[in-house]
Amino acid sequence: MDRKPLRENTFTAEAMSKSGYGVMIEQILKEKMTGLPAILVVTFLCVCTGLDCKKEAPIVPPTQPSHPKLSWQVDTIVNPYAGSQLTLQGIWGTSPTNVYACGFNGAGGATLWHFNGTVWSYVRLNASQGGLIQGAIYLNAIYGFSENNIWAVGDKALNTSSPPYVADSSSIIHYDGANWTEVLMNRGAVLTAIAGISPTEIYAVSIKGEVFRYDGIEWKKYLIDSTATLFSVGGDDQRQFIGGYHELTSNSYYSVYSRSGNSDWVEISRMSDEENQLNPKFGYHFYAPGGNSYYSSGYGIFSFGNSAWTREYYDGYPYSSIAGTGTNNIYAISPFAKVIQWDGNDWAFINLPSNVAEYPYFNRVWVSGTDVFISSYGMQDNRSYILHGHVQK
Repeated sequence: MDRKPLRENTFTAEAMSKSGYGVMIEQILKEKMTGLPAILVVTFLCVCTGLDCKKEAPIVPPTQPSHPKLSWQVDTIVNPYAGSQLTLQGIWGTSPTNVYACGFNGAGGATLWHFNGTVWSYVRLNASQGGLIQGAIYLNAIYGFSENNIWAVGDKALNTSSPPYVADSSSIIHYDGANWTEVLMNRGAVLTAIAGISPTEIYAVSIKGEVFRYDGIEWKKYLIDSTATLFSVGGDDQRQFIGGYHELTSNSYYSVYSRSGNSDWVEISRMSDEENQLNPKFGYHFYAPGGNSYYSSGYGIFSFGNSAWTREYYDGYPYSSIAGTGTNNIYAISPFAKVIQWDGNDWAFINLPSNVAEYPYFNRVWVSGTDVFISSYGMQDNRSYILHGHVQK
């Protein structure tokens, strides 16, 4: 049986000062990316969120909830800039009492929030707010290794005088346990995703086919395919994967690139738009639970073995994010407010709050033990939402 949230907290500008999607997706992106070619707006719509613009309604209805039963708390995050869209995207933490969610707001600039186990607090990044970062940035993804070693990636604004800010180039910021600072680097294009194997091997990818690698000392930029919009990266110390999309005048397609050891990145899988809709071959968001196991999500859930992807699960929904704590506890979320879980035997739908329709667009998922965090946003106001599920005993 679906359960209502245990409580719903609304965090306002007033609350932020004490504690230290109104528009459609197209409007959100235009507001954030003013000045970029229209093709990039379309690309972000179709692939960076894990959606396919041409996909029809799911062909298989959801089953009854099974697997773990979760109790849910939904926290409402309000944009401190009244009347502007707030979009939370990346989410990551070290524990259920130390979680970060990042994104952007329509008034111009990044938004970053921190959860201490009780409340979400606004993190002041920009120098004008008391932080150390100069100029406007946006954040798309976040990843880390400890409480004092966290990275977030996005883009730097070209026009910093007043909104609307114009996306210009890549930006990486780092938290050392005390301060968030922007990294000095050889900039490239807008960064969409970040993941790491260790504190001395971290990867970020851009919308112009660039891969940035951190070796513990500096970030270096590599070009793997100038025609690709790269939007996901993941893997382990044995093998890494990158997902991308090629928006062409005809015959657009998805790609997966991979590398192992010290090898170069190579394209190992390719799939047309039509194949993605009718008979998908692979997913393009990645999770590596260990033991040389690799999963990807897209239109279905796929596993990798013997140099090929095998579809393990399909219900007609697209799945835009996948994460877990090991081979027997993996969650995947659909933008259309659906959650499935793998318990080591099969995939099944998970119960959600009874009023989940109020939080319709699921973005990213992060899992810690028996806790699940999902970043989400609505379409009718300047708010985003964090859904926090805890497995009932």
